[in-house]
Amino acid sequence: MQQRVALARCLINDPDLILMDEPLGALDALTREKMQSLVLKIWKETGKTILIITHSVEEALLLGERLFVMAPRPGRLHKEYRLPFAEAGLHGDLRDIKNDAEFVKYREEILSMIWNMEEEIMGKVL
Repeated sequence: MQQRVALARCLINDPDLILMDEPLGALDALTREKMQSLVLKIWKETGKTILIITHSVEEALLLGERLFVMAPRPGRLHKEYRLPFAEAGLHGDLRDIKNDAEFVKYREEILSMIWNMEEEIMGKVL
């Protein structure tokens, strides 16, 4: 409920840009999925730019038109993706999209990329 109230408070001010920093991280799975749908609906209906910072690769893929993978130490853009899933999420079931072969391909590519960056910094775990 707090995330919904915070989003409503933000929208009352009619900003051009909405910044959401880990907005759905503390939610249970069902509420998180409903909030993902709500964010997509608000994005489509208002035309506002929504910038979401998240550690959830799946959420970033699902909600973003553009996804930027950051590299650690020093923080910098490592790779950019242009994605079709947010638009598809407006008309389709989010669970079906998460099981789509292209979605899974992107998810695995990004997770592998992040894993490899972490191993470079921390060393390989045996």
